[in-house]
Amino acid sequence: MSVLAFPKAKPLIWVCNCGCATFELRDDGEAVCAICGEHPVGYSGGWYEAIKDGPPRPDDAPGALYNTHGNGSVEFARRRTAQIASEDDVVTIVVLRADGQVTTWSGIDSPARVQWMRSQLKQAAGLIADQAKRFYQKGGQS
Repeated sequence: MSVLAFPKAKPLIWVCNCGCATFELRDDGEAVCAICGEHPVGYSGGWYEAIKDGPPRPDDAPGALYNTHGNGSVEFARRRTAQIASEDDVVTIVVLRADGQVTTWSGIDSPARVQWMRSQLKQAAGLIADQAKRFYQKGGQS
């Protein structure tokens, strides 16, 4: 008797067309993009590799954007974001305070990575702006 070893499937995450990989899971079984409100079905997104210990993704690969939601708890969102920031694969941290003070740290080590970082930060700024827009369109409710 022969036993075939099938290759292990790569872990994948679903990413919405808007680039967000955060979804609201509702009690009726629906999943809705936390940023644009789309239902992640059909052509409104795609599967991307999510290998934490794998090799770095190419700089030109499409990236997933994550948005930490506190579900009404700023303390939860801050704890979760701090936990993510402490992971070994983090290469840039930016903290913006209400008074305008900015604190940064970066492990970026080449001109190509600087360009990549700028692109990622631009996308992150768009994600934050979209979230703020949705917040105010809902009348200030998260």
